[in-house]
Amino acid sequence: MTQPSLPPSSAIVAEAHPPPPPPAPLLPAWAPPWASQLAELCFSGTTSVFLLHGNSNDLMPRGESPDDGYGTIADMLAEQLFGKWDLVLHYDLGRGLRAFAGRNEKRLQKMIVLANEKIADLSTVKNDPGVVLQLIDRFVRANIIAAGDKSLSFAVIIDQASFLFPSGEPGRTSFAAAAMLVTLLNWAKSPHVKKMPMAFVLMDERRSDLSDRLTGSPHVAPIEVPLPTVEQRERFIKATVGTRELAAFSDFDVGTLARLTAGISLIDVAVLVKTAMETGQRLDAKLFRELKKRLIEKQTQGLLEFIEPKWTLDTVSSTACPWGTCSAGPWARARPSWRNVPRARSAFPASCSRTSAPSMSARPRAISSACCRCCAQWGRSWS
Repeated sequence: MTQPSLPPSSAIVAEAHPPPPPPAPLLPAWAPPWASQLAELCFSGTTSVFLLHGNSNDLMPRGESPDDGYGTIADMLAEQLFGKWDLVLHYDLGRGLRAFAGRNEKRLQKMIVLANEKIADLSTVKNDPGVVLQLIDRFVRANIIAAGDKSLSFAVIIDQASFLFPSGEPGRTSFAAAAMLVTLLNWAKSPHVKKMPMAFVLMDERRSDLSDRLTGSPHVAPIEVPLPTVEQRERFIKATVGTRELAAFSDFDVGTLARLTAGISLIDVAVLVKTAMETGQRLDAKLFRELKKRLIEKQTQGLLEFIEPKWTLDTVSSTACPWGTCSAGPWARARPSWRNVPRARSAFPASCSRTSAPSMSARPRAISSACCRCCAQWGRSWS
């Protein structure tokens, strides 16, 4: 009588301990890759201070559907990445310190009450960077000391950060500017801040405008916001056009226009499309070239200028015979070596009227010149 065979021990262990399910994504699938990178670093407890640079003033989608509209990077951070956090603050030198919740007005009202209770009455806070960072630093220390459930999840978004932490030698900055920089670096390297749900996001277009002590710190995570991809531009064009027909004011369809707008931001794409929509000018090749030229020159801040050339490629290359005597059509080969040109009429095809090799002045000056097809029988030996 045979005994039933037992399954291998590995199978028993696998049945007793099934593999854990994959972790849920921190952000929705439509979120840009840079936002997912920020979320991974933030929720892993390894980094608390982030620097977004590059295309940081561009528009970002608010949802999966184009009908959800577009907003700023701060809007997306407040609604998606920090959408469930207790308190989100936004600060810049123009508007001062304020609670920030995106489009959610009820959440904004709760944040204002919480900020007035935990930090100060934001409507009366002096718009002085030193005073603002002192208030935030005092709240950070109190939040660390608070026990368990009494601590709050808290995020600060600082826009135009180069005006607060400008590039310069430490010894040449004022005491107030140095104190603000040291305060931010203390938050960045604090292990207590890293392990708690607290984040500080700085935004500025040019990373070089900020202090080297900040950008070079190993505790600060610089994340570049790239220019939109062709898929993102195509989606934005559809959202901008809406229910109107693109063919009514443009010679290009959505896919072609998305490919042709490579290298420019969504804000500039909106300028291209809305200029044709609102002014009645048809977006043809001429208008598109002029608008894109002006937008790229503006984006490079005068460092790049487009100049229409006086001469074209036809000046340096041609599709005619290099000697102007053959009628067999375009040249067939590239980069001829004139040392191998035959020098007797008998070596030329019957259709060629040349009796000797061309002079140096008659030879093509293009880098990639070639012989005509009628001379291809001896052109095979050319390098």
